Amino acid sequence: MTAKTITTGALIAAGLGLGAQSARADVTITTSSTTPVGEMVSTVAIAGLKMREDSRLSGNLARQFGMDSITNTRIVKLDEHETINISALEKRAIIQDKDYFDQSAKSGGDARVMPKVSFKPSGETRDVSGKACQVYEIAARFPISAVMPADAGAPEMAKMFGSSVMALSGTACLTPDVKGWEDYKAFYSAASAFYGRVTSPEGPATVLVAAVAEKGITLEMTMKGALEGGEDGAAAIPLLAQIVSSFANLSMRVTDISTDAVPATSFEIPADMPVTRMTQ
Repeated sequence: MTAKTITTGALIAAGLGLGAQSARADVTITTSSTTPVGEMVSTVAIAGLKMREDSRLSGNLARQFGMDSITNTRIVKLDEHETINISALEKRAIIQDKDYFDQSAKSGGDARVMPKVSFKPSGETRDVSGKACQVYEIAARFPISAVMPADAGAPEMAKMFGSSVMALSGTACLTPDVKGWEDYKAFYSAASAFYGRVTSPEGPATVLVAAVAEKGITLEMTMKGALEGGEDGAAAIPLLAQIVSSFANLSMRVTDISTDAVPATSFEIPADMPVTRMTQ
């Protein structure tokens, strides 16, 4: 979601064996999800060590902003140590670049705050969109401090969150028998290693996705989140419980998987888009 930080994309590629592979497939996965705040359609496109996720959320939350839907684009370039977030609400591209992550890596990630993920085969097999998959029961736990660390510029928030823990549980139907799975798995393995070495809210989620990806691509998932508050986190529980209810509870289903080539331009910022670079 810990050793020394990865310093170059070449090292990541070498560690994955990607540099030596001549046959590599880009993969694009489209999903449809239902959450308490609305319906979301998301498309994740992966090409080597780059990923682009486009999402569109419609429903209650969008209406609160006077919009039919809220769109967001997130681009991750592991080989360049850069992430880009483009939000319809912000109307700008927010960049975390190599300097940002290098500064973050000086404090180092903490493996103790990454999710502890467990899998239990249910013995059930399903057919999802014409593909067979195996159902697993999944559980994961991580402290809220992993999402709002004290050294991320908001120590008062981290103190309020204290020892509160998010516990996730549900089922996922997984299959490795899909073209593009090896490339999907390789990207998230590298992303998990990267985010596990820096202070970033993306860390726990990425580590969780990477753990699931080891067993296959998720064709269907139902997940629920519960907040467990320690003594220090008691004051934050109402706020956190609302966040958990809004975003941790979901039902997701894959609607399309493609291995068509992903254009290099997919990972670039539009020329007319205002840009803000984050600093530590």
